[in-house]
Amino acid sequence: MHQKKIEKTVKEAFEKCEVFGPVQSVVASGGVARGLWRALHPDGDREIHREEIDYLIWATRRLTVEEIVLRFNVKRKRALTLLPGAVVYKKILERAGHDTMTSSRFSVREGALLEMVDGKVEACPV
Repeated sequence: MHQKKIEKTVKEAFEKCEVFGPVQSVVASGGVARGLWRALHPDGDREIHREEIDYLIWATRRLTVEEIVLRFNVKRKRALTLLPGAVVYKKILERAGHDTMTSSRFSVREGALLEMVDGKVEACPV
């Protein structure tokens, strides 16, 4: 999928989302977030800056999957998610009014999501 199509799809999806106010911080969780973190921070630093996400978007949109694998030392499956993931997280940072996010060491459990859907746990606005 080309960058413009990804950006259009993400923009349309976020337009349907409820607007949220200022947040204290942005924490990214899950496989795509860890993929971005590993690609950008082999040093282990968990803070990801918007400029780094911009770089990742710039680089991955012009490279082949094989080049992404080599450049960012990620598996092929993860290489395919770097561009769309970076576009989504960039939009999240924009909506949250932040320039940085922290990549969590933890993931959101499927069970927690199911409990939110069932109304057993209140979701935090995103």
